[in-house]
Amino acid sequence: IHSKYKKSSSDSTPLLPWGGDIPPQATRFFSPYALWTRLSDENAMDTVDTVVWQAFQEYTDLYLELMGAVQDDVDAGKLGLGALTDDTDNLVLDGQIEYLEYRRT
Repeated sequence: IHSKYKKSSSDSTPLLPWGGDIPPQATRFFSPYALWTRLSDENAMDTVDTVVWQAFQEYTDLYLELMGAVQDDVDAGKLGLGALTDDTDNLVLDGQIEYLEYRRT
């Protein structure tokens, strides 16, 4: 998905313009495959209604597919999730709190 929107079919102009570097203090919260753009031209709303919306739908579909696969693994006992239900040493919860703190500043 990322490569599809990073460049156009003609390879001359990307479907979504480069949004600049993600701020250094935020890079740890974003996948290198996240779509990052800044729209400021007169076609910005049109781009959101078409390209951005399509990319959002594709990412959402992929996310739901991955979550279904993970749930299958959980149901089959292939994943030990004890650490995720314990509030002590919970890396997922700690990461969410750190992100909220970053956004607050």
